[in-house]
Amino acid sequence: MDDVKTLVRSVKSISSLPTVFIKVGELIEDPESSAVQVGQVIENDPALTSKLLQLANSAFYGFRGRIETVTRAVSIIGFKQLKDLVLAISVRSTFGEFEDNSMLTMKKFWEHCIASGIACRVLSVYQGNRACESAFVAGFLHDLGRLLLLERYPEKCLRIYEIAREEGRAPEEIEREVFGFTHADVGSELVRTWNLPASLAAAIAFHHCPSQANEHAKLASIVHVADVIVHSCEMGTSGNFRVPALDKEAWKATGLKSSALNPAVLKLHEQFEETTAFFLN
Repeated sequence: MDDVKTLVRSVKSISSLPTVFIKVGELIEDPESSAVQVGQVIENDPALTSKLLQLANSAFYGFRGRIETVTRAVSIIGFKQLKDLVLAISVRSTFGEFEDNSMLTMKKFWEHCIASGIACRVLSVYQGNRACESAFVAGFLHDLGRLLLLERYPEKCLRIYEIAREEGRAPEEIEREVFGFTHADVGSELVRTWNLPASLAAAIAFHHCPSQANEHAKLASIVHVADVIVHSCEMGTSGNFRVPALDKEAWKATGLKSSALNPAVLKLHEQFEETTAFFLN
């Protein structure tokens, strides 16, 4: 049986992110770079250019007036937020070849990921955060480890889902019994392999137990709450066939008031269809 690091390295197709993401990241970290330079790198990838402009003009942002150029999109969205969006688009592209199985369809899986990302972003806005795309990425990637487990151990995973459904248990409990680790551990190790921020790795690793994320507990708590909301709304599935219990301490850690829940859910529904079409088409 593989350990987590060996498992992640064994899936060659996802061992690194697309070059365009790396180049965009390098430019964004360079204080001398401009929106025009970042735009030129993105424009070298026609598919990414199309996706970015489509998203910039969608309900996801709700900007007034049409955004016609990548440079304009970069200027309005902002460098850091742009990097997070390019990451999400790149990951979706990287995992595009994974196939359905009898317990989990990729459409339903990505619907759950997208809805979780939107919910995280909306909740982050209600927290008063400006860089809410980081929250979107954390929600979008939180269950990515399930795909790696399915790719490496399809029969074991199918049996895990069967037991979870039959016994009304959380799949991650059974994953730990079978593998010695969970999909959350796998997803966290993957983003570390990609040299992504420690806050993102922690949010993914501890989204089922946010208080254990220490200094990153606030982001992990947002992902946890978003996951519960999305399951409650029945937006896709990533293999968990029940609504997870809400961790009360995680809710407190978000600093949100209960009055924010209904409008947040409404925003989630408003953005879900268009954002899902963007990522899946």
